[in-house]
Amino acid sequence: MRLRTAIRAHPLRSAAIAVGALLLLVAVVAPLRRVTTLAVSRIILVAATPLAPSIDAFDELPQPTKVLAADGSLLGTVSGGELRQPIALKDLPLHVRRAALAAEDQNFYSHGGIDPEAVTRAAWRNLRGGHEGGSTITQQLAKINYAGSKRTVFRKFREALYALKLEQKYTKDQLLERYLNQVYFGDGSYGVAAAAQQTFNVDAPALTPAQAALLLGRIRGPESRDPRTHPQLATARRNVVLHNMRKRGWLKEAQYQTARATPLQLAAPTARPGVLKAPHFVEFVRKEAGTLDALGGSPESRAHR
Repeated sequence: MRLRTAIRAHPLRSAAIAVGALLLLVAVVAPLRRVTTLAVSRIILVAATPLAPSIDAFDELPQPTKVLAADGSLLGTVSGGELRQPIALKDLPLHVRRAALAAEDQNFYSHGGIDPEAVTRAAWRNLRGGHEGGSTITQQLAKINYAGSKRTVFRKFREALYALKLEQKYTKDQLLERYLNQVYFGDGSYGVAAAAQQTFNVDAPALTPAQAALLLGRIRGPESRDPRTHPQLATARRNVVLHNMRKRGWLKEAQYQTARATPLQLAAPTARPGVLKAPHFVEFVRKEAGTLDALGGSPESRAHR
């Protein structure tokens, strides 16, 4: 009896009931989805505030990990090496930013860190035998920086709490800038600027809509959507991102058709930077480090969930 009374009196109970009702609206009433998404995410944000963890050490991007010889001399770097090139959000064309949203989180600017619409849609499709992630950009940042990638219910709960805390402290533009500078794009490239150079040999501000869609569409599977080894899969994913951009009104019809018809036109691959001595040993260390979440994680841990 006391337990039942405590549950009824718990401050999260009312929020949970409200969230349940609003999630039903998300699933049933399509015209209300945008408003409902915002309302649910804000309720979750307020309800979970007392449980939110510390997000210290988020302000600075991770630095490359150094590989040292026994005598302390530098052999090279891993976790991206010189392929990490931070860029300010304001220096990126609008279509590059929108390609990120179209690929990963179309409601980014309207939710509070968790997107109930995406979660509901992902759960429904997964129940029907498909596979779709419901994580927002903020949740992905929480996973990369704090929660890790071990597949447990507790990890997803921690990820959500960290995401809510990040939404409290940082603006949407700050979070998107961090995401575009930190997320892994394959080929040892961390961040969109490094990926633009490695894939197209262009600076990020010069990316076309087709190029931006290809790069941002690769985040969910950096290896499986590698345009050099899997051009058909990479192109198909690029076209999905372009379609999402057009559907949202972020591309005009003529721009969409031009981008969709654009061939890949990739730059010649360059040697992995950051290796000064003993390249075979540094490469071995890099591969081993790639299995550790603290150093960037495995391909599976970098995949969108």
